[in-house]
Amino acid sequence: MRKTTTEVPTLNSIRTVTRAFYDTQEERKRLDGLLGMKKDGDIKKNIPERDQALLMPIFERRKFVMAFEDSLMKVLRRYVHEQPLWLQFLKNVKGCGETMAAVLMSEINIERAETVSRIWQFAGLNPGQVRGKTAKGKGSERIVTTTETLIRGDKKTKGFLCPFNGFLKAKMVGVLASCFLKAQAPYALEYYYPYKQRLESMDWGMASKNPVDKARPKAGHQDAAAKRYMIKMFIKDLYVAWRTLAGLSVRELYSEEFLGKKHQEKAKKTKVKKQANRPEKPTQKERARVQEKPTQKERARVQEKPSNGERAIGMEKTICSERATQLKKPTEAERAMVFEKPIHAERATIT
Repeated sequence: MRKTTTEVPTLNSIRTVTRAFYDTQEERKRLDGLLGMKKDGDIKKNIPERDQALLMPIFERRKFVMAFEDSLMKVLRRYVHEQPLWLQFLKNVKGCGETMAAVLMSEINIERAETVSRIWQFAGLNPGQVRGKTAKGKGSERIVTTTETLIRGDKKTKGFLCPFNGFLKAKMVGVLASCFLKAQAPYALEYYYPYKQRLESMDWGMASKNPVDKARPKAGHQDAAAKRYMIKMFIKDLYVAWRTLAGLSVRELYSEEFLGKKHQEKAKKTKVKKQANRPEKPTQKERARVQEKPTQKERARVQEKPSNGERAIGMEKTICSERATQLKKPTEAERAMVFEKPIHAERATIT
């Protein structure tokens, strides 16, 4: 499936608009820093008094930049809301907005990404070795050559072209990862925190030179690794959804297709199926109710002594029961024993 002649210019235009939007946003942030203002126009605290007349050109520039930023945002929002990828997948991803969707759609060519590993490499998330590329010439005369030298896939190496898209990596790891954490998105809860906890238990990583928390010098390295893992899991789901919507073939991960390893989600599904027929265990609250100790009032009721009236009623009941047993009529057998005639031997002893 190849893109039509109308789609390619559109994507190139959206890529230009997206990068222009982020450049305009950075300029607006720099102007806000100079003026000591927030995005809504409020003045920050502890800002010294200044002559507002002399600052008028900067205020006018800021006003123009904000209007330009809003106009670019409207263009991106109009384009993104028409795309099936947004309607079917990205719209439901908590923490991913229209601008980040525009970055993904304009920077990634899903037709060339036959595997998810290619997107990981393009986004600078592959720490493995790749073949370095060199370039000679400028403009139309530029010639790119692939060498046999292996370089890191997620870092720049002197003398070689950058093996990844720096703009895409900055937005994925620097912006989208932070949005997932701030929004407490499912990707953060399912991947970031468990992975970070596992790294901490292993004491994995290198110590920072100037750590914020001296008791945890490796926290910065562990945080960056957990963010990269979270973004890789998001890109994996993006790859499957995007290729499916485009009618393209979807391949499994290398670890699953060639190494035979099961992904964490598949293991969870099989575990859920096995535990489906098992009776549910009582919750912590239910166990607490069963093991709950009686309150002080309940113990007082059990150990409470009867009052004088209650004791009197109890004594009357026992007396009445005793009288009833005394006044009980004899049975026929008892009456027969009383009126029975004595035998001959008994009469002889009596006489």
